[in-house]
Amino acid sequence: DHFLLLALSGAGDELQGIKRGILEAADSVAVTKADGTNADAARNAAARLKGALGLFPPEEGWSVPVLVTSAVDETGLDELWEAITAHSNHARRTGLWESRRAEQRVRWFRDELLARRSDELMRSVDEFDDVVQAVREGSIHPFAAVERLV
Repeated sequence: DHFLLLALSGAGDELQGIKRGILEAADSVAVTKADGTNADAARNAAARLKGALGLFPPEEGWSVPVLVTSAVDETGLDELWEAITAHSNHARRTGLWESRRAEQRVRWFRDELLARRSDELMRSVDEFDDVVQAVREGSIHPFAAVERLV
């Protein structure tokens, strides 16, 4: 219902998130462990993440908050909870919540169907283990192996 991206300053999370598209999917971002000698680095990481979020089209009516938190100092946690609650309210008000749930149900259906069909295929094809071994050895291309079994 809410995608919270937790990031560590100095761990390269800012760039990794962008590369993997995870930052684009986030509903909120929290830079954690913003305490002691790491507090300034956490604030800098949050600023970089805010800048990176500007590269992505915003969800209508929602601006992804980037927060700095510390469990040790107990800072930023109330603000983080407020952001999560605000997004939940926004998602329900705009229909995003139900839309995500509907897509989630379809994904579960497809995943379960594919898993069961895959299990059936592996049990029903006598040569399955031989084909897997041939793929492992490189004597048959994976796509050709699928064609052979299907």
